[in-house]
Formats: sequence, C-alpha cells, structure tokens
Amino acid sequence: MKGWKHLVVYKSRIHALGLYTSQFIPRGAMVVEYVGEIVGLRVADKREIEYQSGKKLQYKSACYFFRIDKEHIIDATRKGGIARFVNHSCLPNCVAKVISVKNEKKVVFFAERDINPGEEITYDYHFNHEEEGKKIPCFCNSRNCRRYLN
Repeated sequence: MKGWKHLVVYKSRIHALGLYTSQFIPRGAMVVEYVGEIVGLRVADKREIEYQSGKKLQYKSACYFFRIDKEHIIDATRKGGIARFVNHSCLPNCVAKVISVKNEKKVVFFAERDINPGEEITYDYHFNHEEEGKKIPCFCNSRNCRRYLN
C-alpha cells in the first residue's frame, strides 16, 4: 500500500469514481498494480451475473474484472485494490501490461506519458466490438473519443 500513497480515489468526470495522482509520474514509470482474486472464466461468468443481480451484495455492483490471459481473470470487485477505479479513455495516459514475477502473472499500469498532479489515471479498456444494441457509451470526452467502449 505504501507505494500507492500518491494515488487517491475521487469523483470522476468520466464515470462515477476515478483514480487520481497527487504527484508527478514520469513517462514509463509503474503507476499501480491491478490486484484481486484470480479466477477462471466459468467462475467469472457466474460472478458477473451475481454482481449485476445484487443477490449477495446490498446493491447491484459493477464488475471489476481484468483479463490476464485466455483462461484467467482478476476479480477486484470484493477483494481488490485501488487500480479497479482506473477509468477508460480513448486517449489514455497509461497502458496495462501483464508481467510475470516469480512465475506469477500480474497486471501493472505504466505511464504512457508524463502524468501531472491532479490528473485522472486512465487506460484503454480494449473491449471487443459489439453490435449496436449492446454498445457501452464512452464519456471520456477526449479529442479522439470513439463514442463507445466496445
């Protein structure tokens, strides 16, 4: 936790809550690790339905999932860190990379450019393209906004 002291969760103009930095972050620097419970695809599919129904939670919840590879997902919904609040942008300031540390896969956000204090941390979710009826609107308002996340 000590390494992320300069990161704060706050209201976002993009979506609900976002992650912000209180310090300058130079291009190429590690920003934050996406942590949570590593689960298989079947478990993730079941949890997504459960979270969206609100059955086991007090209210309906967003799914904070990050795909590591073809078979594994990091579920940060209940047991996750602050990186789950990194919002999508079509012109992001970070890139997410899967790295291996002692044969364990980790997802880490790295700064694609210098990030100034007070700036929201963002990355491109790279969702698959969907049919028109299943489109998720994008609210990043960047100059090259694609209007949809998928």
